[in-house]
Amino acid sequence: MTFSFTATAKCDYCGQLLSDSDEECDHDGNPVYKAVFRRLGEGRDSLIGVEATAGWKWHKLAQAVGEDWIAYEYLGRKEYINTLLESPIWESVEELPHLHMSVDAPDDVADVLDDDE
Repeated sequence: MTFSFTATAKCDYCGQLLSDSDEECDHDGNPVYKAVFRRLGEGRDSLIGVEATAGWKWHKLAQAVGEDWIAYEYLGRKEYINTLLESPIWESVEELPHLHMSVDAPDDVADVLDDDE
């Protein structure tokens, strides 16, 4: 039986398969940014930021917090969150509206947890 591997690594920022770990990834043209998440019903202490492309942000969160990723909501890009907090409308992180919840995440997010084992 012969095995052939064409991809031996995955990009940390977009999840794209790479031919080796030293390969530069263009993320299919998608920008990498700091995505900010908040644990449901909590405030500033629960914030977590991950650097990823838009399509990989939930996967990156799952890598950072494990199975608990499902208890988070996506608030937006770091710059957006900072702008909201500077406005007089929002007094605290707890009051910020979320853009997406874990139910909106891609179906394969939990698969990254299996990849780490």
